[in-house]
Amino acid sequence: MIRKLKEVGFRNVLVGGVKKVRYMQMINTYHFDKWHLSPYEWKEYAQACVRYLNSHNCKTVVDIGCGLGEILQHIKADKKIGLDLQEEVIMAARDLNGGKIDFLAGSFGELTEHPIDYLITLNFMHGGTQEEWAETYHTAAVQNDVAHFVVDTVPEKAFGPNTHCLDWGRILPDNYKRAARLGPFLSGRYVEVWERQ
Repeated sequence: MIRKLKEVGFRNVLVGGVKKVRYMQMINTYHFDKWHLSPYEWKEYAQACVRYLNSHNCKTVVDIGCGLGEILQHIKADKKIGLDLQEEVIMAARDLNGGKIDFLAGSFGELTEHPIDYLITLNFMHGGTQEEWAETYHTAAVQNDVAHFVVDTVPEKAFGPNTHCLDWGRILPDNYKRAARLGPFLSGRYVEVWERQ
């Protein structure tokens, strides 16, 4: 808790604690996975991502692996779409956001929006090789006309091999260059923004 206080401050710890209680109650209704309980206010990397996007002109933002949609709640954009594989968490996200954000159950395969200014894929790259992810991201880049990818990475020592310790320069198409690297945050996580040239 002391580490969290240092990272995000007393107010965010307090607000996040209240939200976590509400989310715990929502689990009884929607039965989503408990790892969605960690609120936005406790995630410095998520707040940094939002600050970055809000300092740029965002028309369409898509978050794959959106969970309860908290990053999208804080982003200023004309159109916001959240996708998550777990139908239960999508239903909870819809309840929390009152129709202001489009939420869909699914992942890259269900992504039909184009063009996309920023495609966020944070905190869900568990397992899978760089080669496996490369095909998915190359398809999205072309099919969905993605201008920017927002991704994260953490050192292998934090979570073990084949987790977030991915080399995005090898995954994303060659015409994308890293425009920003935010962090490091807790556990050595970085948020990276890759821009189409």
